[in-house]
Amino acid sequence: MNPALSELVEVATKIVLSLNLQLPTAAPAPGQSVEEWVKEVAGHRKIIDNMFPAPPSPPFNGTIEIIAASAERKWGARVYSPHGKTINRPAVVMFHGGGFWMAGGETMANVSDPICQLLAENLGAVVLAVDYRLAPEFKYPAAVEDCQDSFDWLVNSATRLGIDPERIALYGVSSGGNMAAVTALRIVAGQTSRPRAVVLMVPALDLTGLEAMADVEHKDFAPDVVERLYENYLPIGTNRADPYVSPGLAPDLSGFPPTFIVVGEYDMLRDQGIRFASRLNDAGIPAQARRYEMTHGIAEPATTQAFNDDVLKVLRNAFSETSGDPATWFVG
Repeated sequence: MNPALSELVEVATKIVLSLNLQLPTAAPAPGQSVEEWVKEVAGHRKIIDNMFPAPPSPPFNGTIEIIAASAERKWGARVYSPHGKTINRPAVVMFHGGGFWMAGGETMANVSDPICQLLAENLGAVVLAVDYRLAPEFKYPAAVEDCQDSFDWLVNSATRLGIDPERIALYGVSSGGNMAAVTALRIVAGQTSRPRAVVLMVPALDLTGLEAMADVEHKDFAPDVVERLYENYLPIGTNRADPYVSPGLAPDLSGFPPTFIVVGEYDMLRDQGIRFASRLNDAGIPAQARRYEMTHGIAEPATTQAFNDDVLKVLRNAFSETSGDPATWFVG
């Protein structure tokens, strides 16, 4: 790990340790009411979410529509529509990260806003940032149902939003990478409009713990913390090898969209992304896992610029009217 990245990691680690952060319990404690537990979970979530203030963003050259959750539609969203062309535009569905239990609501807007603006303005694409339901209050499969429903909603809203339903990409970060991969599997199984491409950023693809995590110099999370996150997300008795839980273990990847995976050299989830790209290639699916000098959640500005440039290149190629062979979409 280079000295500059090591210094960033050291500073971030000190901040996290100083806050004495706690994870919520997966269910109410004995004698605790559901209402008390939900309030307690919200308190834990707020402490961590407050670590993600709104980053400075230039004024967006377009419009942002807020889609509120409702009794019929369990998820909320922000729709970024760039100025300019208003018909036949590509689109990106963005699934945020947060360990399956945080970074929703206003925090999702703060954290996702820069990348959503970047994608919209550089690709001329409509971007749907999905605020899916979070664990532990809403356990699996609530979030994946929301994510697939958001894709279907976007396809059905194609005329109103001026998008081409055949040019929609899925983009997921960390636990959102799990959502994106699972959503792609569910869509392919249902034989609905297939996503044009999938981008996975430091994704969590294997929740079984059967395949060893990368032994890296710095771990953003201790293994027991990762296990707690999974326990909070999954109901007791869930088969963790189910492809809709651990998409990296899916036995059948036929029909999966071309996929670009950003992996951190010092991320303990690194090898999950690398293995998934290899399995996709073995199944005849164009895919690339590219390694960057970063941890799971910490990168120098130059590295962030590098992987954003690569993502834009891949999606620009995928969305091109003359995109050609998907194997040529990736970076050299």
